[in-house]
Amino acid sequence: MICEKCGKTLTAQEGEYRYDMDSLIFVCKECAEKMDADLMNAKKVCDAIDSKKEQAEKLLENRDQFEKILKDAERFLKKIPGVGNLLGDVPVLISLARNYIEGKYTDVAQNTIVAVVAAVLYLISPVDLIPDGIPGVGLADDAAVVAFCIRMIRKDLEKFKAWRDQAYAGE
Repeated sequence: MICEKCGKTLTAQEGEYRYDMDSLIFVCKECAEKMDADLMNAKKVCDAIDSKKEQAEKLLENRDQFEKILKDAERFLKKIPGVGNLLGDVPVLISLARNYIEGKYTDVAQNTIVAVVAAVLYLISPVDLIPDGIPGVGLADDAAVVAFCIRMIRKDLEKFKAWRDQAYAGE
């Protein structure tokens, strides 16, 4: 048999069946362990976003507090040297949320805005899965939460970017 993840040839006893994207595949023990770790990491990221969901929903009802959070997030990002692609879409997320709350861009589901605000709240929160002060890895969980959020809302984000480019073309 062949591991459907890494291509390694194995006996039936050296591998196991796992679900991957709604299909059953045969994988080696190493790939099965990696799949388990990936699943646990995804669950941690989902839990991190969920931990901020209620707070995000409340912020959508309080424009002044919401604006303060957005400004805090922007200040936070300015302090981080070399984040490059890891957190590069955060300003776009903030812009999406700001334009939504100001009523300029409303062609988006409130669940998308809640996910965006929850990710931003997690980003600026001093309480993280991995403390931000740990050199080299402190922002890894922040980047994972933001990346997960972006993957979740990719279509909405692309639609917003197109709108934003058109709406602010003259500026």
